[in-house]
Amino acid sequence: MLGCALSSLVANVIGRCFLTMNEAVSVSRTTQRITAPTAAPPSAAGSRACGHPIRPGIVTVMAEGMVRVRRSAFDQVGGWPGSFFLYHEGVDLARRLWNRGHRGSYVPSVIVHHPATHPSRHAAFHRLNARNRVWLARRRLPRLLIPVNLAVRAAVTEGLRGTCGAREPMSWNTVARLTRAGRPPAF
Repeated sequence: MLGCALSSLVANVIGRCFLTMNEAVSVSRTTQRITAPTAAPPSAAGSRACGHPIRPGIVTVMAEGMVRVRRSAFDQVGGWPGSFFLYHEGVDLARRLWNRGHRGSYVPSVIVHHPATHPSRHAAFHRLNARNRVWLARRRLPRLLIPVNLAVRAAVTEGLRGTCGAREPMSWNTVARLTRAGRPPAF
């Protein structure tokens, strides 16, 4: 009995995500509302852009741990970035999807419980987070926006050294669309 109920629940959750993606061809991914099983307030990558954690809408980034991406769009942009480790893989993928005309949808009716943990629990958090932000700027921003982004982020030298992977900057049209969606990529 429990197995049937669980299967039905999973099918319902997956079904809602697929329905959202099928509403428009330009929706290439869905992300859900992430809540902590404690008294912590609900949050999600999408709730910032939508203005409230229970309001559905278009999102510009994604939480890497639980996201559905249309396979054709995922393959079109080359999948997950291989050079990143532990932060900003989803932002990189989301910006490449946006640059190819795909958008993301926040589905707050799909709730994922995740323990509230601080990312700095990983010893390398500050170093990798800073490095990957710089790499993201170098890989995805038009050249004129890179210094603006790095100045805002107070860049660290590790992100400026070495190879960050293939440079494939987004178009200015994508910069404008992301800005109109509430997430200017330079900041």
